[in-house]
Amino acid sequence: MKKTVAVFLGVVALAATAAAQIPDRLDRALTAILNRNEYTPESFPSIVWLGDGGRYATIDATGLIAYDTASGTATPLATSDQLKPAGMVSGFTFSSDASKVLLFTNTRKVWRLNTRGDYWVLDLRTHTLQQIGRGAPASTLMFAKFSPDGTRVAFVRQQNIYVEDLSRGRVTALTSGRDPNIINGTSDWVNEEEFFIRDAFTWSPDGRQIAYLQFDTSRVGRFTLERQRTR
Repeated sequence: MKKTVAVFLGVVALAATAAAQIPDRLDRALTAILNRNEYTPESFPSIVWLGDGGRYATIDATGLIAYDTASGTATPLATSDQLKPAGMVSGFTFSSDASKVLLFTNTRKVWRLNTRGDYWVLDLRTHTLQQIGRGAPASTLMFAKFSPDGTRVAFVRQQNIYVEDLSRGRVTALTSGRDPNIINGTSDWVNEEEFFIRDAFTWSPDGRQIAYLQFDTSRVGRFTLERQRTR
């Protein structure tokens, strides 16, 4: 036992001596890496590819910008002031002809990811903004997407699917169930957790139909989960 204690004390002493002998330059480097994150690489912003992949778009402090992949040439599509009424943009997609962009803003978390929020359509020819589902409670729309011809936007709100005609601003309910156990166009907690099913509807190629999943959770038991508080 005495020999074991002596060996242990010797190892501790050796470690302390080694620590004391760390050069100042190495110490400064470790501080820069671990405390100040000086060597952390710059992150690349979220991008959306345009057309055949010859260009991509991103949003920065100046606005919505398209970049040519071969030359790196930047083409402004919309200024930050033109995007400002929509709020902080968390994601965006283009219509098939790239004349409109669908902005996802004011997002809220659903279990794990921010999949609820507000949606706006920016017409890149006129630079006018149009809120989708106007009049609905804030941050209640999910998975909005353009129709193939870019004239309509479909979305999920409170477990039902809607389509808005952009030219008239008219919203049509495609499903109208009021049973909280019936979920259209998105999924319940179990399928989101186990199978990553979140966005559960899509336009047909001709834009005349929408295919979607419907979940009936009426036979799923409800359980109360207690969360342990930490002091």
